[in-house]
Amino acid sequence: GDIRKQVLDMRASIAPTQKLARRFNAAPSRRLHTLVLLQALRTSKMVKVAIIGAGNVGSTLGSKLLASGHTVKYGARDPSSDKVQVVLASQPEASAAKVDDAIAWSEAVIVATPGGHTDDKIKELASSLGPNIKGKVLIDATNPLSDFPALEVRWNGKSGGEVLAELLPGTHVYKAFNTLGVEQMQASDGSLINGQQLTLLYAGGPEGKDIAEAVVAGTGFKPVYVGPIRYARNLEAIAELWIHLGVPPAGFTKESWGRNFHLQVIKKE
Repeated sequence: GDIRKQVLDMRASIAPTQKLARRFNAAPSRRLHTLVLLQALRTSKMVKVAIIGAGNVGSTLGSKLLASGHTVKYGARDPSSDKVQVVLASQPEASAAKVDDAIAWSEAVIVATPGGHTDDKIKELASSLGPNIKGKVLIDATNPLSDFPALEVRWNGKSGGEVLAELLPGTHVYKAFNTLGVEQMQASDGSLINGQQLTLLYAGGPEGKDIAEAVVAGTGFKPVYVGPIRYARNLEAIAELWIHLGVPPAGFTKESWGRNFHLQVIKKE
């Protein structure tokens, strides 16, 4: 019995690498992305990730994580809803459960629901995660935007990420995946821009940083850690700038860059 279990575990661990190797022999345009994912497999730990929200952002991140060998379970109020079932049909390796159950199962939780601008809305989000969130790594991918067309983040001294962390003591809260559009989440290899692997800024912890970094790397981005959750205010400000430039007529600028741009970190190693 023990030997059979070891063999099955070994098969499960190498299956993602074999799948990616087949992809490498496919179209040349996919090779850089495949190499990035292979590197993530070699350098990152595999994480059980609960994703709260099965919209464009949540399902895109889920797809990328599955492709790099992580395990994904979507958390939803109604896992049998048409919306969730459509995602599962396109991602047969994923599963879905009630929010509490998905969080209890997980090692990391990505919140990919619409963000709340006010303290009360952020409190609603924190309460919706339930007691099982304590002790988990929580990656907040939301932005606390005001109503359209201003779409401003909070400028009252505390970011949405900081307020969420205060409301969830004992949870290791990170801010990530909020500074770019879903198009770049789908193409973290940079293939929609210039073919250079995209960097992703993230903040939080430092407890649970290895797990947070593994999740970021698992989506194909190059993780760039900027410090504790205090810097969520800076990441949310970057997100506001991206939105105002990329989603006209949001914001207060007449500049329109389209959606295929990224604010990239370039530094001497």
